[in-house]
Amino acid sequence: SPIHVAISADGQRYVVLAGHRRRQASLDAGLATIPAIIREDVKTDAAALVEMAVENLLRADLTPIEEATLFEQLQIAGLKPVTITKRTGRKRATVDARLALLALPGTARVAIHGAQLSLDDAAALVEFADDEKTVERLTAAAGTGDFRWQLQNARRGRETAEKAATTRAALQAA
Repeated sequence: SPIHVAISADGQRYVVLAGHRRRQASLDAGLATIPAIIREDVKTDAAALVEMAVENLLRADLTPIEEATLFEQLQIAGLKPVTITKRTGRKRATVDARLALLALPGTARVAIHGAQLSLDDAAALVEFADDEKTVERLTAAAGTGDFRWQLQNARRGRETAEKAATTRAALQAA
């Protein structure tokens, strides 16, 4: 089947919207030309990015981190999360949850990308995105029976620290 292309914003080249793998396979096979459909309805780089993202989201093998990266690229192109949901067919909660994963440090992202960390566990890690040591400790415990205990312990520790800070502030104000 033909690939889908659009003319770049500068009008100097074609941008592949769908069919990146077919294009690469054709190049590897030494073909000089391949069948393509020129999408004249895609006029801007942002529109091209949306088309590529939607095509990529149809692939079943994308990891949550890959989805998050696609959503982030769409935001950089100027799309709001509500527009991303409409254009990609993903639920708003899914878009927000994937984007939240980008706040995690690299080791946690690698664990999510490698399916060593479930999405539920990754969502729990997002609570601690501002505490890299806790995220590292929880990531190391991922996939073990110790993870839930470590998570509850981290939550209790955070609650205790917040209560202590509130009490200190009240005492200082008094």
